[in-house]
Amino acid sequence: MQTVRLAGKITVERIGEAFRTLREAFEADPDVRVDASGVEEADSAFLQVLAACGRTAGARGGSFRLTGV
Repeated sequence: MQTVRLAGKITVERIGEAFRTLREAFEADPDVRVDASGVEEADSAFLQVLAACGRTAGARGGSFRLTGV
């Protein structure tokens, strides 16, 4: 399982970076854990990306976990 640590503001203005990081993680491993303990602010764009992660993991036979919230 690959762990991705996200930090700072994960909002619509910065979601592209988080999306790319998570996409690369799923390309490397179907099992991904997101450590969001360093996230200071998030909006609905972040929630949409997290939902997409769950769908991606399911489609690839992997798993997705969110920790640090």
